[in-house]
Amino acid sequence: DWRPKVLDIQFSDNGNEWQSKRLIPLATPANPPIARVNGTERWEEYFPLPTTGKHRYWRVVAHDVADGQMFGMEQLRFDFPELSESSELHD
Repeated sequence: DWRPKVLDIQFSDNGNEWQSKRLIPLATPANPPIARVNGTERWEEYFPLPTTGKHRYWRVVAHDVADGQMFGMEQLRFDFPELSESSELHD
C-alpha cells in the first residue's frame, strides 16, 4: 500500500518547535478515487481537528510511507468556524 500509515497534523508559532494536534491513522478509503492521472490516485477526505487557538504555522507529516513509495497532498484547507471572517488567523 502506498499510503502512509499515519498523518500527523502539527502546529508551531515560531517554525522551529512543533506540537502534534492530531494523529490520523489512514485506511483504504471506502469510495473509489475521484481522479486517476498517470498512475496516481486521488481522494478527498475531511479530518476534523479539535480547537487549538491561533497558530502561525501548520504542517502535515506523513509517517511510515513504504520504501519506494511517495505521498503528496494537492491541497490542504483549514476551516475555522469559531473565527469570524474579519478575524486574523495569526499576528
